[in-house]
Amino acid sequence: MFETKRLCRSDPQSVIGHSITELLSMDDSQVFIAATQELLADDSHTVEVRFHVIGNEGMQIEMEGKGMLMYNRVTGEPSHT
Repeated sequence: MFETKRLCRSDPQSVIGHSITELLSMDDSQVFIAATQELLADDSHTVEVRFHVIGNEGMQIEMEGKGMLMYNRVTGEPSHT
């Protein structure tokens, strides 16, 4: 939480309820969609992505993330990454 405030100069609470794509550079706007599609096609591994978040005064901050597909215990359907 504190890193968000330090790096992006914004209150972490202000991004709750917003899509991650609202914070990404235009070049990276599809990176999470592509990663999710890759996980839906083959959930036997994690997916690593690199992306740029638009920070204070429009500066781009390079970040990376790793994700895996999670399933709903009751329905067995994919629920989130």
